[in-house]
Amino acid sequence: MRNKIDELFRNNVYSAYLLTKEVCRMGNFSKDGGSIVFLSSIMGTHGEVGKSLYSMTKGALISLSKSLACELALKKIRVNTISPGVIITPINENAPHISDPGKRQELEKKHLLGLGSVVDVANACIFYMSDASRWITGTNLFVDGGYNAV
Repeated sequence: MRNKIDELFRNNVYSAYLLTKEVCRMGNFSKDGGSIVFLSSIMGTHGEVGKSLYSMTKGALISLSKSLACELALKKIRVNTISPGVIITPINENAPHISDPGKRQELEKKHLLGLGSVVDVANACIFYMSDASRWITGTNLFVDGGYNAV
């Protein structure tokens, strides 16, 4: 169990923190600042059976973005998080929760607008990286097809 916790934290949290620290140290931002976007998950704020370890790391990313937003604001570096719902990808399209019609229907009921695509998440990233979000930092944007509304 401990190895799984360490692995998930290394992949989902430590890597984001260490990369952010290195990018900021190297001065890769202009005097006008910039934007850092972490990818979390709806499981970072919602519970579900069998998702304890994953949820714990995704919740840590959300908290990390809020603290880093405070720490990096003087440098005009914005830090935000995107929390997608279930996204259909080539990696998971054959997974049981997607390919099994009954399980998929259960998932779709939780997402009022249906399951998402990578384009949905990419568009949110584009927004956060653009000047259109120049006055937004320390937030978590749910891109979840209405999962939070149910």
